[in-house]
Formats: sequence, C-alpha cells, structure tokens
Amino acid sequence: MEEKGWDVEIIEDMFEERDAQLILSIQLSDLITVDSWHWMMEHSGFYSVKSAYNYLQSSSGSWLHFDDDSYWKRLWKIEVPSKVLHFLWKACSGSLPTKFSSWFFSLLDSKQSEVIVDAAMISWSIWKIRNEVFWQNKNCTALGVVQSARKALDQWHVAIKNAAATFATGVLSNSNIWRRPLSGKIKVNVDGAIFETQRMFGFGCVARDHMGQLLEAISDSKIGVVLPEIAEVVGMKEALSWIKRKGWEDVFIETDSLMVVQAINSSVHMPSYFGLLVEDCRLILSSLKNVFISFAYRSANKAAHSLARASCSLSSCLFNERSAPLFLKNIVMAEAIP
Repeated sequence: MEEKGWDVEIIEDMFEERDAQLILSIQLSDLITVDSWHWMMEHSGFYSVKSAYNYLQSSSGSWLHFDDDSYWKRLWKIEVPSKVLHFLWKACSGSLPTKFSSWFFSLLDSKQSEVIVDAAMISWSIWKIRNEVFWQNKNCTALGVVQSARKALDQWHVAIKNAAATFATGVLSNSNIWRRPLSGKIKVNVDGAIFETQRMFGFGCVARDHMGQLLEAISDSKIGVVLPEIAEVVGMKEALSWIKRKGWEDVFIETDSLMVVQAINSSVHMPSYFGLLVEDCRLILSSLKNVFISFAYRSANKAAHSLARASCSLSSCLFNERSAPLFLKNIVMAEAIP
C-alpha cells in the first residue's frame, strides 16, 4: 500500500504464467506519467534507421548479396564519418552510379583495419573532391586531388584523437584499476546482473572511504526478465536512493555501464521504459549534494560486480566491514593496498 509496485499475488491469480512474468518484469517509474508511444527497438525510445534495419535483418534474414555477414559487421565498425560508411555501403551493395566498384571488396578482405580506414577515407575524399572539381569547374591536377584527400584524412585522424581525449577526461575513468577517493570523499561502485534461469535480476552497491575501507554494501534481486541496461539503471537508482537515505555528501559513483552514465548525465528526455527510469535517477540525483556519476572499466568495478553476481542468493542484504561475505572482503582488502 502507498507504494508504486506490482501486487504479485493478484497478477499471478489473474493472468497466465507467461503474461504474469511479462507484467512483473516491467520496472515501474516513480514519476507520474501518462501513456505514450515509443520505439521499442531503441533503449532511448526514439526511432532510428539502424535499429529498424537490424530488426528486419533478424526477422527476415540477410537479404543483401553478401552471404557472409562478417563483411557488413566489419564495414559498419570502421571508425570513419557516417557519410563515409554510407558511401562504402552503397559501393559494396552496387548502388553507386559508377561503372566499376569491385575494388571495395578487396578493401574489406584486408586484414589491416587501419589500411581499410585510410583507403576508405582517401577514396571517398578523392571521389568528393573530384565531384567538386567537376561541378565547380575548378582546374586541379591528379596530384592536387590526392594531396587534398590526404589532408582530409589527416584532419579526420586529428579530430578523432581530440574527441577521444575530451571524452576520456569527461565520463571515462583513466585507469583499469580501482582507486581510492580523496580524503573526506566516498566512492560507491554499482553493478547489475541478470539471472536468466531464475527469471530474475539483481544489483550490488559498495561504498568505501578514502582509505579504501568498506563503509557499507547492499545487494538485492528482483523478479523479472529484463535487458542489461534495465538491470544497470535500476541498480543505479537503488544506489542513489541508498546515498540519499544515508545522507552522504561528496560521493563519486562508478558503474561499468557507459550507456547509463551517458543517459543520466544527458539532458535529453527519452520516452522509453529505460528513459523513465533514467528520469527517476536524475530526480534523486538533483536532491543530493556533490554526487557525481562516472564510467569505470569492469576491472575497476570488481567489488560491485562480484556482489551483483551473488545478489540472487544475497537478496535484501546490507553489509558492513564485519558482516560482508568473504569474497567481498578479499576484493576490498586487495584494492585498499596503494
């Protein structure tokens, strides 16, 4: 009563087992919202051509002329501008208005990904500059076109490096190992876990001081078959609620779910199921003082990860330094060593 949650007994009594499981898997938002449409193939709820394409591929099979899907996977993973990938895709699928395009297949067969990227960028740049020369009636030698293409490639490489450096100093941790917070600060590590066989999911949260000593830890599990991002964002929501109950300030929260970090730190409203839980996290976070959320690599999130993996059997548990399970104590002790 007076809590937003499913009445398990009533649902199991009124619905078939399959439907009851689907209903109970829905994690309710604390916000009062009206029903709305959203695109279920994207965690954000916004439609994208990529998600629709992936859905069609999975439901209808591969309908392009490549029998080996690895070609397309390798192509779309190339780190070049989206317009370059689009150009490559059109070339590989034979959609370019050119007479010969078979040379693209040899690029995809190359084992050197850097060569593929460079060749893709240069070829696309030459094609682009050639068209500019044609349409604008510019006089340009073949050497000039190649030099311009090379310049475009160099500019792209510099932009990628700068973007990576900026991103690393923002939401990304620069270390693969757990590090103590500064004096007077608290670090909370969070992780989620899915238990498919039990049709459940859980989370683990571990709080430590500037000496690396365990302040407190919590673990819990819930009924439901959910996607990984839902398990992660529910764990984050519980961690924020826990911090609020404790009245902690100056807290740094770390999770190995980059999707959750980016979603919460963004100002974009997402109409999806995932987005509503993100809104819950934002609301709680706005009521806390000096609490920050950042990404950490899995290797720097061992304590929370291990506790989350055990949350199915350690449901609704709260631990301190004395009562913590041995595996958690061992991880905390090992990571407390400077």
